[in-house]
Amino acid sequence: MSIFSQSLNLPSCYAAALPPDWPFGFWSHMLIFIIILFAFIIAGVMGFIYIERRVLGRFQIRIGPNRTGPFGLLQPVADVLKILIKEDIVPS
Repeated sequence: MSIFSQSLNLPSCYAAALPPDWPFGFWSHMLIFIIILFAFIIAGVMGFIYIERRVLGRFQIRIGPNRTGPFGLLQPVADVLKILIKEDIVPS
């Protein structure tokens, strides 16, 4: 029962596991890990958007995205840029 009675402070447990000669300590490595994880998530979302557009193109008997980049691989990037550049019109 002693396993359940111990309180775990996870950041300090991980920080204690790092060798003392690591530069910048625990938080810099956590930040790098989060950035890498975020990059993989964004790449996965872009892949799923591309696959969805290709499949919907087949359903509608058309070729799907093929204008931006090789085989339309840059279409999600173009969509993001279009949304960010779009003018926000607010009625007075």
